[in-house]
Amino acid sequence: MFLKLEKLQHEKLQHVNSITHEGKVVVFAVTGDGQISYTIRQDGFEDNYGNTVQTGWENWKDLGLSDLAPDPSVAEKEADELTWG
Repeated sequence: MFLKLEKLQHEKLQHVNSITHEGKVVVFAVTGDGQISYTIRQDGFEDNYGNTVQTGWENWKDLGLSDLAPDPSVAEKEADELTWG
């Protein structure tokens, strides 16, 4: 997929990834300070394309992550399943 990045300006952008889901393109970006943001664009293949107020790229939104205390069992499971060795 080709993205016109001049339409997706975001301060301190370091990493970008995209997926398609139910007729939309979702772009995730991570800034240098670790903030995750996303924007969504209709891709033209959804049933209601052109019949909604929003077309094109939406404004960037921050992805709020929970402030829950770390769970040791989750950390242990991630260490077992997501590391080599």
